[in-house]
Amino acid sequence: MNDLEKVQHLIEHWIEHEQEHAADYEAWAEKIKDLEDGKDIADTLKSAAQKLRESVDCLVALRAHHH
Repeated sequence: MNDLEKVQHLIEHWIEHEQEHAADYEAWAEKIKDLEDGKDIADTLKSAAQKLRESVDCLVALRAHHH
């Protein structure tokens, strides 16, 4: 397997992995949003999840372009 084939395989892994992390961040944000001092952390977790989802969008577009 050459490096290009490896990257194409890794893209699939990265998409799945980042989607899982984004979902985890959102779930934890929901759990703590109403706790004392939890809102700021929850807001930051939601922001991080959104950035991961944007990253996933880039990877999905890359995958679509090269298949």
